[in-house]
Order: sequence, then structure tokens, then C-alpha cells
Amino acid sequence: MAMLFEKRYLPDYKYEETYDPIKKKIITTATYIGPEFVYADAPKARSTAAWLFGGVLLSWIVFLGAMAVLNAASTWAWVILPYICLLIPLWYITNRLFTAMRVEEPMNHRDSDRVTLFQYGTIPGMILTGISLAGEIVSLLIMPEKMLWGDWVFIGCAAAVMAYFVALHLMKKHLETRPITHG
Repeated sequence: MAMLFEKRYLPDYKYEETYDPIKKKIITTATYIGPEFVYADAPKARSTAAWLFGGVLLSWIVFLGAMAVLNAASTWAWVILPYICLLIPLWYITNRLFTAMRVEEPMNHRDSDRVTLFQYGTIPGMILTGISLAGEIVSLLIMPEKMLWGDWVFIGCAAAVMAYFVALHLMKKHLETRPITHG
């Protein structure tokens, strides 16, 4: 059995090897011995995670809706490429918020990091959305004759996704964890 842990979490585990005479191989089992974490304010963290998860699902709909309408933005690489790259931060945040809703307390070190480090997706999301919006607005000012009605939908959808990323970044303090002190 291969261990799928990152190196930083290896010291949190104690490994024991036993020989299985029936299968004729050595079996390694890992037991968690590292620090345990809980939410700093558990009820608020759970409700915040649920609301933010609903928001990220809505952001997926808005994200896809911006590309579903006929617009000139889809033909300009400086607008559409950063917007398409939003798939990565949106997926990252969706994964992290799903973990935040489903994780059992007390958490191990890895789960605590997965819950609290989702803001690594918010900054790239804000940057990519900002580049896309800036490109669309500059295109609007330079080439207004090429703009279609769908470009206004694109601007509105991109602004909504940007607002979600900003709100998510501001709400990160509600999902903080703290280590359990024994003794």
C-alpha cells in the first residue's frame, strides 16, 4: 500500500510493519500521532462553510453562463484565457469548502490545512478575474463597435465571480482552526 501523504505530514504518523504469512508480504500501517485541531468557532465555521459552498456552486453557474452567451470577449485571448484559467481556483476552492463542510472534529494536521488554506485559491481567482475584466473594459473603450450584448453579460458575470472571490477572502477568518491542548 503506497502512502499518499505529502512530506510535511510524515512526522505526524507512526508506522508499523507486520508480516502477513497468508499474502506473503509486509503490510505497513500508519497511526496518526500528530496534533489534533478543532474549529475556533465550530457552529459559525460550519454555517460559513455551507454558505460559501453554496456561493461557489452559484459561481460555477455564473462562470459557465458568461461563456454560454454570444460575446466578442470569447474571441480576444487577453480576455478569455485568464477567465478560462479560473477553472483552477474555482475547483481548488470547491474542493476545500467541501472538505470544510464534511470534516470531522478533531481534525488531523492535513485536514486542518485543507480547511484553512483555501485562500490560496482566492488571490489567483481575484487576479485572473481582474485581468479578464480589465481586458474586456479596455476592449470596450478601444473597440466599441465590436461589442455585442453578450459582452455586457460577460462583464456582469465576471464581476459577480470577482465579488465572490473577494467575499471568500474576507470570510476566511470564520474557518480558522486551533490545536487542541491536552493537559
